[in-house]
Amino acid sequence: MKIRNEQMERLAQEQQPKAQPAAKTAFGDVLAEELGTGKAQAQAPAAGLDALSRLNACRPAEESTESRLMRTMDHMLSDFESYAETLGTGEKTDLKSSYALLEKISASMRELRKDAPQINQDNPGLGSMVDELEVLTVTETFKFNRGDYS
Repeated sequence: MKIRNEQMERLAQEQQPKAQPAAKTAFGDVLAEELGTGKAQAQAPAAGLDALSRLNACRPAEESTESRLMRTMDHMLSDFESYAETLGTGEKTDLKSSYALLEKISASMRELRKDAPQINQDNPGLGSMVDELEVLTVTETFKFNRGDYS
């Protein structure tokens, strides 16, 4: 089969419109095309604010229980790291600050249990993490009160 010039011209014409959108350099034009809005709306400065307000409307108004628990557990783990650092110095003056951190961790654990009493049934994976953190808290409190660190 021979390729004729008219077939080549038709092929070039078909490919030409596809190449033009890639040549656009204005961000607003590309964004307007992607969003399916007109060029006039993309030029308006309020168009970006409208998009942001729609995104904010999609955001959940209240934080979920699981994310709140994860944030609390993250703070508790950070407190445990600080607790381990103060115990690692070996100075008796740091025992007071260590005990204060341990009390803070214990209070956080009580709050965590109060906020989500049925976490083991709702989310077993997260519940097991909470259980392990509670065991660690109780164990460290017992060891501290027994005098292991003095």
